[in-house]
Order: sequence, then C-alpha cells, then structure tokens
Amino acid sequence: MINMLKDKIKKIVSAVVLGALLTIGVGSIKSMATTDNTQQQNL
Repeated sequence: MINMLKDKIKKIVSAVVLGALLTIGVGSIKSMATTDNTQQQNL
C-alpha cells in the first residue's frame, strides 16, 4: 500500500513539475518575444 502511494505521489509530483516547467518555459519565451520590442523602445 505505502509503496503504491509513493509511486502515485512520485508520478503526480513529476507531472506537476513538468507542467510547471513547460508553462514557465512558454511564458518566458512569450515574455521575451514581447518585451524585446518594448525594451528597445524604452532605450
């Protein structure tokens, strides 16, 4: 029972971490693409 719970928790945690990394990566790429133009205008 405990081992199964540990495996489930590991899978859930890894899925959450992967999702967070994906969202952060996509968000940073989008922000970089959008802030690139605004930064040049501010300078």
